[in-house]
Amino acid sequence: MWIHLLFHIARIFLDGGVAAREHGAIGGSTFSVYVILESILFVIGVTFTILAMVNERNQIRYKQASLRDPLTGVWNRRALFKHTEQQLRRIAQRSQPLTVMLFDLDHFKSINDRYGHFQGDRILIDFCQVVSAILPADSHFSRLGGEEFAAVLTIDEKTAAALSEHIRTAVATSLPDKVSYSVSIGVTTSRQQDITFTECMIAADKALYRAKANGRNRVETFCAETAEAVLL
Repeated sequence: MWIHLLFHIARIFLDGGVAAREHGAIGGSTFSVYVILESILFVIGVTFTILAMVNERNQIRYKQASLRDPLTGVWNRRALFKHTEQQLRRIAQRSQPLTVMLFDLDHFKSINDRYGHFQGDRILIDFCQVVSAILPADSHFSRLGGEEFAAVLTIDEKTAAALSEHIRTAVATSLPDKVSYSVSIGVTTSRQQDITFTECMIAADKALYRAKANGRNRVETFCAETAEAVLL
């Protein structure tokens, strides 16, 4: 576009508007041939530019689709690990706490068996809507697979405990299509700058196991540093 504009600005000074003496001159002017050639190149250039923009948009769309869960619309497991690797570097620089929450819908198989898979999908969608509405905007919420989900946040222990309990209560009172369901939540928070995401996931998973072992529909916490000691 800039080249096209500069060409026509230059034309003001270069094209005298004098008719060509040669018989059959293009456009009746010696400069007309340059105008036609530039116009052809401009059309070709615009066409290739539009095609490149369309191709880039399609690539972005496919990339986003590969990071999204097709049923619920939230991020998938691949997106969770990709995002967290980038977030860990920012957390280390800013000395922020890292909180990982793991969610597991209680007795989800019995919901599918009793109400059908369509209602089971409706429960999954409802759960994601409830959690997404409560989590902070800078958090990262993902579906790991089946009825298991995870969230990564930069909040402290006290805030994480209150937020988890808020989610648990909201889920228990949601009742989509008058179907009751609940969630068990495992939470871990670490302030160590050198801790890995895998260690945090192990700690959160231990907390989740404890929540299910203690009766489900509850929130449990586990120290990520303790999980690291177990690994060692």
